[in-house]
Amino acid sequence: MTSSDRTTCWPKLLCFALAILGLVVGWLAVLPSLGELPLIQEQIEAMRQQGINPSAIYYSDHPGHRDWERRIQDRIIRNQRAFWP
Repeated sequence: MTSSDRTTCWPKLLCFALAILGLVVGWLAVLPSLGELPLIQEQIEAMRQQGINPSAIYYSDHPGHRDWERRIQDRIIRNQRAFWP
């Protein structure tokens, strides 16, 4: 690796480091701050009152997911041609 190769590498490395730093700051500072806003707190509480886990990542974390899956499968079975032409 020549010295010119190393100098052209620094801007890319700096951009990468800044992108990672931006993600870390966003994840650890901005998102938690947004979660403390009254509007967001109201939405979280509304979800909890409906029995929805607001921190659920996937729909399968919700207690009603088995019912949803069954209903979807029933519709697919009844309407095969709509889903599989």
